[in-house]
Amino acid sequence: MDEREMLVKYIDARDKLNKLKEELTEAQKIFDEEESRLVTMLIDKEATSTARYEGVGFATLTKPRLFASYSKEYEQDVFQFVEKSGERELMKISIHPSFLSGFVSRLIEDGKVVPEFVRYYMKQGVRFYDK
Repeated sequence: MDEREMLVKYIDARDKLNKLKEELTEAQKIFDEEESRLVTMLIDKEATSTARYEGVGFATLTKPRLFASYSKEYEQDVFQFVEKSGERELMKISIHPSFLSGFVSRLIEDGKVVPEFVRYYMKQGVRFYDK
């Protein structure tokens, strides 16, 4: 394979990758919208799952996942708060969002107070089960 052919293959691969990324972005958007509609419908019906459908399956509401964050201006406050709570060994120079989310989730489950400088929200999801 000569240089030109390699370049053409590279460009074709890049173009295919970019197209797939666009398709993935659109598919994720559609998936998120449909998941949100399904969650809303189940919550409105005060149900925890859909009916079971032959050849399709069913979906159940999952425990809401917590996502915690903080503004950069409160970083030192958050560091001190986490350190005082005995979790210092798990911290790095920065606090990874998934660590903070897990930490705040445990605090809430244990009935402890989350400082006002830590923001969080709950995201409800569903789990799908095949036939």
